[in-house]
Amino acid sequence: MATVPRPVLLQSLWVFLLLCFAYCDIVTVMDTDPRSVDAVADMTGPLLLLASVWMTMGIAMTLFSRVLRRRVGRPLGIVVASAMLLAQIGTLFVPPLQAYYVFFSVVEVAAMVALIVFAWTWPADQPEHAG
Repeated sequence: MATVPRPVLLQSLWVFLLLCFAYCDIVTVMDTDPRSVDAVADMTGPLLLLASVWMTMGIAMTLFSRVLRRRVGRPLGIVVASAMLLAQIGTLFVPPLQAYYVFFSVVEVAAMVALIVFAWTWPADQPEHAG
């Protein structure tokens, strides 16, 4: 089995993570529990803008993890994944918690931990970028 270049692996993990985020949001919209509906309805324009900026960090990492050199991409990936990891764990303390949300959170936390570990252990002798 061929070794996957680290930038390609990191980019793939970011895409996987973003798809999990997106599908969890889609399921949340389909959730008919009044508590969940109220929580989504309470999101105001400024909060939605903040969430948009926050998610753009992960979206940008799908590009940056592939094209930035190791000395920049590695610490940037660790910082962004760590920040998003802490935020995701924090959301688990905001009611109401639905089973689907906990499931997606566990998958997302695992993906972010993998991103941090793979960025941290990016061998110096691997290609700087896959672009």
